[in-house]
Amino acid sequence: MNPRFATAIALAALLAAAFVVSAADDAARVLVYRTESWDLRAATADDVKATAVVVAKRCAHAGFEGVAADVSKDGKSIEVRLPKALADSEAAVRHLVERRGDVSFRVRASQKMEDEHRDKRLYEGAPAPEGYAWVPDEHSTLLALVETPEAPFEAKLAAFVAADPKPEPAESAKWREVKDGLAKVWAESVFTNAEIASSSVRRSLSTYGAQSLMHVNVRFEFADARKAAFEKFTGANVGRQLCVVVEGKVHVSPVINAAIPGAGELRAPGTGYTEPEAQEMSAILESGPLAVRLVPTKDN
Repeated sequence: MNPRFATAIALAALLAAAFVVSAADDAARVLVYRTESWDLRAATADDVKATAVVVAKRCAHAGFEGVAADVSKDGKSIEVRLPKALADSEAAVRHLVERRGDVSFRVRASQKMEDEHRDKRLYEGAPAPEGYAWVPDEHSTLLALVETPEAPFEAKLAAFVAADPKPEPAESAKWREVKDGLAKVWAESVFTNAEIASSSVRRSLSTYGAQSLMHVNVRFEFADARKAAFEKFTGANVGRQLCVVVEGKVHVSPVINAAIPGAGELRAPGTGYTEPEAQEMSAILESGPLAVRLVPTKDN
């Protein structure tokens, strides 16, 4: 073989190898998640697609630009792709992506009622009264007695299904009555982040003598279709505490001083939100909850 030709072939091989290494270095990190239902109901294809949309929206809102979320070919997994620029942020992205992210706004029982039923729970083992639930506080070991007006209706529907998945015509009127009651409660008294149209981080500066303090809050605004109902709901409960329940725990519980016209701000207790905490909370509020659970696979 001609020495020059052999040298050219060797050089081409080296360049090809270098290109492969460079391409591998630039390739996105792919996080693969198996999808599971949050309850006994089987997850649907629409649930999986909706979750992929939430994941991408959540990451973009939190400042993780370039993250993509796609449903796998078999429709049972979600692949989250991180660009090389976010290699150092993988742990933060995982934490954000894997959160359920369900948020609800609920009224807390009066102090008198809470104390009465706390004693019954501690000394008699009594459950929470109908239409209420004991919810743990995110920042302490205390429990808050929070209104859950939808729970009695959901229990009745569950009882109907357990007795007969397909009610007889004679029972259908009762079935419709319970379903209509549940729909009314959800429309008037239950509000979640699935209904929030936008959220953002707000910063304000307060001065105390020679000292200045930066406050980082999270603003939220409900969709237009829910603003009037939220204003009516908060207006009817002025003087009571509004519990913002995040993933099953009371995150904050400010007193309702006046009707809230469909938008407000969350202020974290203590020293308030840090910048990353506020960005994450804002992303959770605006993107909504995950429709299915994301379970990391061995491919990760």
